[in-house]
Amino acid sequence: MKKINDQGLNKDGSLKTEKQLVWSMWPNSIQPNIEKQIVKTKCNTAIISCNTRGASIAYQINGKGYSEKSWFVYSKPLQIKEGDKISALAIRIGFKESEKAVKND
Repeated sequence: MKKINDQGLNKDGSLKTEKQLVWSMWPNSIQPNIEKQIVKTKCNTAIISCNTRGASIAYQINGKGYSEKSWFVYSKPLQIKEGDKISALAIRIGFKESEKAVKND
């Protein structure tokens, strides 16, 4: 069997807990921050981006995702109407969640 240097294992071969894995990702035990996402609107289209590599973006339009307490996962530019309020968060496992960005078109 080929050794792959699995970072999910302790030295004794037991599995690391999720908390142990997250702590192993933090340089000098300091939790990294996600850069704040950017929401740009033009011609009834909203584009959301984040400069943190590997971050996922969640968004709501007018305070609603799948429900009022949930968010959509951003994957492509959004079609919006005049007056729509776009809220966005950037998320990456092990990183501090970004501040919510809000843009009123």
